[in-house]
Amino acid sequence: MIKPHQSITLYISVLFALFFVACNAEKGISDIPLEFRNRDFQSDSVLSMCLDRLSILAASHTSKDSIPRSWDESKGQIIADPPHVWTVGFYPACLWKAFAASGDSSWKDKALAYLPLLEKQSNNRSTHDLGFMIFLGLGSDQFPDIPESDSLKKVMLQAAESLYSRYNQSIGAIKSYDVANSEQFPVIIDNLINLELLLWAGGTLKDSSFTKAAMRHGEFTQRYFVRKSEGCKSFHKIEFNPSLTEKHQVFAGQGAGSHSVWSRGSAWGIYGFSMLYTYLHEEQFLATASCMADYWLENVPEDGIPYWDFEARQIPNVPRDASAAAIAAAGLLQLATKLPPKEGSKYFFQAEKSLKSLSHPTYFLPEGKPFILDHSTLSIPHKIDVDRPQTMADYYFIEAILRYIAIAPLFKAEPQLP
Repeated sequence: MIKPHQSITLYISVLFALFFVACNAEKGISDIPLEFRNRDFQSDSVLSMCLDRLSILAASHTSKDSIPRSWDESKGQIIADPPHVWTVGFYPACLWKAFAASGDSSWKDKALAYLPLLEKQSNNRSTHDLGFMIFLGLGSDQFPDIPESDSLKKVMLQAAESLYSRYNQSIGAIKSYDVANSEQFPVIIDNLINLELLLWAGGTLKDSSFTKAAMRHGEFTQRYFVRKSEGCKSFHKIEFNPSLTEKHQVFAGQGAGSHSVWSRGSAWGIYGFSMLYTYLHEEQFLATASCMADYWLENVPEDGIPYWDFEARQIPNVPRDASAAAIAAAGLLQLATKLPPKEGSKYFFQAEKSLKSLSHPTYFLPEGKPFILDHSTLSIPHKIDVDRPQTMADYYFIEAILRYIAIAPLFKAEPQLP
């Protein structure tokens, strides 16, 4: 993930970034019209248009030395990253989802073209992002019947070993990134998503050490990052003292302030705790996912697309974050299936609302463009991909649509006549 340097430098950069946004923000994006949101969500049609945009990106980016992350429309330039950057798994993951949706093996071939690049990162012990990079980038082992499954599984298991090496048993957490000061143990809420790699590996190898590490990190995140006394607001980044865990300092990270609520952090929490419950069936994770989802429902704008931070100054004249909306929608849909339909329906219909809004031309890029969604914000404090398309947003949007198609009959079935 993004690795800010010294705390004073980060503080100054946050202030500058907020000043920059305040001075340069045009009128904020208005809510998607109610008339559009009241229409039925044409999930199959939207999915087809997603694959059309994805095929344009596949034709436009032919290098196998870098992987697309974003797009600068003003320059007509695809922004791509080298293989060690945390975002590299999202574009191959989009290709795997296209294969899952269509059954067209050409999508699989395009995804496998990045295997040599990603395989080298499976031994990378300097990052916690191997779930994003490897588990998603290699298809999350969702295709056990393809000829390449054994080689993909081998790479993912090596990545799980590398991720596990960052687990500190005395703290009960995975270190998010390395710092020079041994008295600092930084953790960010995003790390929840990488736990799926450990949970999958634990189940595959029947090795409880992976599973226990994931569970303890989930409990650690609950304890320190989720503010249940404040309606399940969340922190983004906390630095701990390895020898005295209770001694820690909260940082803004990618949020507007140290105690503000960065919207993508909330989305990671909904998605991550729902995923943990799916694997572990621990009621505490279901309760936390539901609490964070309730905060989202109570605070997200009416059309389901959040501002980049729920407590950003000068709302509504600040950027929205389509990526946070897509991540939250995917998480809400998973959460909805873990509850009785009467309880889960509010999460299903909130996700549907977000997906409808994201399919509106305000966010859904027009035909001929190489990305799917506009108006995502990677990091305002670090001035990276502010109000731009992102492969991260596109991946979670496709995943949410596929989840929606799979479970919609549970929540939208016609009532039976007596």
